[in-house]
Amino acid sequence: METIYFSNYAQRGFYTNCKELHSALESGECGIHEHLLRYQRIFPHKSNCALFLGDREGVLGIIHDGLFLKCYSDGGCDEFFAQNCAYNKSSEVVNCKNMDCSGDSVDYIQIRRGSQGFFVLHEYEHVLKRDKPLVMLYDLDIGSLGFDSVAYSEDYLRHFGYVLYGIDKEKGVRSYYCPNDSLAITVHNLYCFWTGENAMSDQRQKAFEDLLFYSNVNVKLISLKNIDWYILPAAPLHRAYAYLSETHKADYLRTYFMHFYGGGFSDIKRPGGSWVNAFYDMMNHESMMVNGYKEVGPSGLAHRSLAFDWEKNIGNCAYICRPHSSLTKLWYDNMMRFLDSIYQDLVAHPASCPQDCKERGGGYPIEWNQMLGRIFHVCTYNYRNYLGQSVPVPDFQSYR
Repeated sequence: METIYFSNYAQRGFYTNCKELHSALESGECGIHEHLLRYQRIFPHKSNCALFLGDREGVLGIIHDGLFLKCYSDGGCDEFFAQNCAYNKSSEVVNCKNMDCSGDSVDYIQIRRGSQGFFVLHEYEHVLKRDKPLVMLYDLDIGSLGFDSVAYSEDYLRHFGYVLYGIDKEKGVRSYYCPNDSLAITVHNLYCFWTGENAMSDQRQKAFEDLLFYSNVNVKLISLKNIDWYILPAAPLHRAYAYLSETHKADYLRTYFMHFYGGGFSDIKRPGGSWVNAFYDMMNHESMMVNGYKEVGPSGLAHRSLAFDWEKNIGNCAYICRPHSSLTKLWYDNMMRFLDSIYQDLVAHPASCPQDCKERGGGYPIEWNQMLGRIFHVCTYNYRNYLGQSVPVPDFQSYR
């Protein structure tokens, strides 16, 4: 006689005839992965629909139904699918065969099929192209088919612009995300950074409040309280980061965010007006890699050799970037190479104050604009034909 188990997980109950799944549920191993939780913390709008494909995915679709408006689960592999949906009142969990691919925007795909995962992924190519969801693959291996499913899957996803989001070797998980406009540009995300433990001055706080009010977009302040959410498991902070001044940490983070996530960045300064039209300009011109404001004059360029052509460049205090463009990659890679070259000196002479720089004469090895401005303006000038200049110019007076 077949043994049927009743498993408890997260105040839910599940029927199954799989002893392995029963044990995984009871122990808490079969739950919502940290990669997905991290992704949704920083992109809460990515909560429309999810696909769960594989032998356990009938149960896992129900477990995740609180994170998405609708979960499509491969219930055909689970004879208890309908019973478990009814028991847990999961009316928003639907068998994949009933999926309306033309109308539902998919924000997450989870596949648990071992060496078959690559073929399952291929079946949903239209979803990858259209919606660019986070993809999480469990238990990929070489398998009985005789090829490396991990390598094939990564190459396949890379073809559509995907990059590695994170690896969990203990659970056999690899996740991938696709840098694209929907992460931050279409929702008008504007990032600001405050990297120290010190409070903002009254003037700086007022500048931030003005940015919140007058920019008319979704301003996100990144601080010590939430920065860990945003650091990709597959792209950790450079080992030099801990030794940087707070100012140079902010320089590092803007570069990181503009490359991996895109969207807007602004210094914490009063904006010159609404950012809405600047975001729409970015959305309407696919060839535009960065939209900023026209540099204020020759003296604004950190790299003096470019001063002769300053009007074709953009300022370094506010802009919108398309993620993973060739421009942001050049910018990010050059910054990382610079930190590699300065690392030993930085360890020997770490920052001693929030605005430390080499010019102060205390041994800290990085000049004020060496890590950002001198790199950024060369990159933007090299790609000057792919720049916009419709971001409002910030107020450079009385913000500290």
